[in-house]
Amino acid sequence: MYCTQADILKEVTPDELAGLTGANGTVIDTSKVTQAIEDAQSLIDSYAAIQFAVPLSGTYITQRVRKSCAIISLYYLWSNRSNKVGMDDVVKDNFEREVSFWEDVAKRKATIGIDPPPANNSVRNAKVSSNERVFNKDSMTGF
Repeated sequence: MYCTQADILKEVTPDELAGLTGANGTVIDTSKVTQAIEDAQSLIDSYAAIQFAVPLSGTYITQRVRKSCAIISLYYLWSNRSNKVGMDDVVKDNFEREVSFWEDVAKRKATIGIDPPPANNSVRNAKVSSNERVFNKDSMTGF
C-alpha cells in the first residue's frame, strides 16, 4: 500500500478518523480505512501508469506518494459517509490539488521525487558501418 492508517493520522486526529469510519464514531473502522487507501492507490495508479510500472514499489513509494495517498484516502472517507453534510472544504480542495498533481505527473510536468525509469523505446546511439560499394553506376555500365 502507498500509505497506512498512520499516514492518514498525520492529516486528522484519531477522533476525527473514528468519526469518519466508525458507526458510533468512537472506534476507527480499519476495514473502511483500508478500502479508502486501496481506492486512493487505484486512482494514483491510473495516472502513474503512464510513467511508471504500477503498482509502485520500493523507492518509488516516496514521501510525496505516501502523503498524496493519505490525502486522497481521507477525501474518500469523507465522501463515503452516509451524512455528507459538513465536508470540510479543505479536504475537497486538497483532493482536487492531488488529482491535479497526478495529472501533471502523467504529463511529466511534476515528479514524485524520483525519475521514472527510461522507456523501453528510448533512443539509443547506433553506429552503422559497411564495406565500400562494389557496384555503382560506373561499374555497371554495359550490363
